Amino acid sequence: MVKKHRLHQIFSYNIILVAAAFLLSLLLILSGSLFGGNSDPEEGGVSDKRIVTPQRMLNQYATDKNKEEARIAAQNMEPLLKRDTEAEERIRAKIQQFFQIAQTRRKEAGAKAKEAVQQQAAALATSPLPYPTGNETAPAVSNSGGGVAAVDNPSLPGGTANVGPPPETATPAQTPLPSFTIALTSDQKDLLLHMADDEYDSFVKVVDDTAENSMNQGISEVDAKVLLALQKNLADTAELDPSKQDLAYEIIAANLEPTFVVDEEATQKARDEKANDYNDVYYLKGQMIVDAGEIISPEAYMALTRLGLVNKTQEENLLLLAGAILMLALIFGISLAYLSFFGKELLRNKKLALLLFTLYVACLALCRAASALPYPILPIMLFALLTAMLIEDRVAIVMNGAVSLIVFLMLRLEVDAVLFFLATGTLVALLSRYTTDRSKVILIGTVMSALNALLVLGLFLFFSNANSYNLGLYCAAAAINGMLTVIFCIGSLPFWEAAFGIVTAIKLLDLTSPSSPLLRRLTIEAPGTYHHSLIVANLGEAAALDIGANPALARVGGYYHDVGKLKYPQYFAENQAGENPHDNMDPLSSVQIITSHVSFGLEISGSYRLPPIVRDIIEQHHGNTLVKYFFVKYGMAHPEETVNESDFRYRHRPPQSKEAAIVMLADTVEAAVRSAAPSGKSFDEVETLVRNLMKDKLDDNQLVDSGLTFRDFDMIIHSFMRVFQGMYHHRIAYPSPPVKIVSAQPEATASVIVPLPCKRKRK
Repeated sequence: MVKKHRLHQIFSYNIILVAAAFLLSLLLILSGSLFGGNSDPEEGGVSDKRIVTPQRMLNQYATDKNKEEARIAAQNMEPLLKRDTEAEERIRAKIQQFFQIAQTRRKEAGAKAKEAVQQQAAALATSPLPYPTGNETAPAVSNSGGGVAAVDNPSLPGGTANVGPPPETATPAQTPLPSFTIALTSDQKDLLLHMADDEYDSFVKVVDDTAENSMNQGISEVDAKVLLALQKNLADTAELDPSKQDLAYEIIAANLEPTFVVDEEATQKARDEKANDYNDVYYLKGQMIVDAGEIISPEAYMALTRLGLVNKTQEENLLLLAGAILMLALIFGISLAYLSFFGKELLRNKKLALLLFTLYVACLALCRAASALPYPILPIMLFALLTAMLIEDRVAIVMNGAVSLIVFLMLRLEVDAVLFFLATGTLVALLSRYTTDRSKVILIGTVMSALNALLVLGLFLFFSNANSYNLGLYCAAAAINGMLTVIFCIGSLPFWEAAFGIVTAIKLLDLTSPSSPLLRRLTIEAPGTYHHSLIVANLGEAAALDIGANPALARVGGYYHDVGKLKYPQYFAENQAGENPHDNMDPLSSVQIITSHVSFGLEISGSYRLPPIVRDIIEQHHGNTLVKYFFVKYGMAHPEETVNESDFRYRHRPPQSKEAAIVMLADTVEAAVRSAAPSGKSFDEVETLVRNLMKDKLDDNQLVDSGLTFRDFDMIIHSFMRVFQGMYHHRIAYPSPPVKIVSAQPEATASVIVPLPCKRKRK
């Protein structure tokens, strides 16, 4: 009942520690960058770590930039034009109308000129002017089409008399042309109205062709460029002189209008297509967004926002909280499942459980405080090494994996950091068994430094770039961490040993030194017991090593299990050189002296500050076994009495650990084998004796709580026999010399060789 109550207390204690560790881990994760704490990235700030994309993701910043460039290009695109046939018809109609009006005016001007000539001729006929007689002819009248008529009169001054139309038409510049819509100069009007018919027809054709050519070239706007092209086309026309070119230019330019107009529908469609003609930009899986120490650009900040690292909504925070709880539950569940199968000693020992909790909390707190440093400097490797040395290396490997994953969640590290912690933590846990030798501490630290640096280099080559400026920094941090981890761990062991009552392998190794005060005293005051303890220690170490127990603890337990015999060493057979004092003593008194060496051992070990785990072996190495020799002796001396067996038993707990049970069995068989070996028994007989003695302990229920299995029991027997064979091996029998030696020379001549002292040479 008491045992069940104790197990219930231990279970409750462990539940409290697990719940506290879970809540603390959750708080540290939530206070980290997961929920945008102080380490939230800020645009324009410096990134404290390298961030890569977990999967293919749209680069919204670069995509928006491409989209904006496409939109601006669409806005700046020239509008699309279409040919306006109605405008062309209007141009042709206006030019045709102009020439129709011009033709009408030309006819009117011709008629008036003809009429004027006739009137002038009539006036001359009736004029009193003297005309020569004889062969003289009348003045000739010239009329070219509808143009101006001229009268040749050689008698007039200058040889030619201009006979023009009536006064209103005599000067073309003064002739009104009210129907013309084009502002022409007087000279241009006179040229248009009075040019010959064939010239006029040719002029009209040139104007029509030039106008058609301009329209065919396309006129989007009547600007200086179009007018300059018009002038050039007219200047290249050989049929027209400069005055007619100017007139044609005025006629065409006055009637031009745009023949290509904006096609609104086609232009809008083209601009929409242009605006949508851009490429989406993506981050590839594993692509770096920003490296540690770099400025967070707007592009990187938008990517971090899309990843949910900044500006998280309440719903996102709740989802992240649920994810963190689920991940922690899985990690804790797997770790506890392993400990329940392979770490039962840890779950049964409150001090070990509290020690693991303390190491775990300290590691997470230090990692959270050092989150801004390069990841190889984080103290996860120190946690693994301390756990391996203070508790057990297999537990250290599993817990290192759990802590690595939790720190990954807490600091949002990359995959390469987790791989680094898993590899280095496992490696240092495996190497922890070699740290028991203080002379190898520097060697182990050097090896860890080199392996850490090589591992970081390999991770950079695989995940990043060996040319990164962070490579040297991270390799240096890993190398420094490797050396400091080993040195700090060894240096802090006394603190952990004193605070939690933990005995490390180094402490046990120190206790096995012959210079230990208690062992030195045992050597002098009870040499037989010391020799017996050495053999028990050898047996215990060999057996513990074979069954997977702690060989160092078994050896130390063997050394110190009988230190209580220092109180009365002469009452124990191994220290007796002559008379046995028990021969003259009452068996009950003898039993009291024999069994009291356990209590005296606890008293002496306490004064010498031996670790509690060693004192437990001293207390339990006899358990409550029966001192059979004196029990039988008392029964034979008092046959009429009913002997109380409890009076002849030790009054202490049976072994509670494998190491204590091994020391009990080694102590039991050592004396018996030492007595049987000189009697000439074979090793098969010795093995049978060993098996019977150990079976007696098993039948006496001394090994119920030790944790030994039948397989362990059989392996212990083989281990003991292997040690005994090395101790009591067969020796070669030297041949006896012949009874009589016949000299090769006569007796008279026999010589005796007397060795002379050697003379040493003086230096």
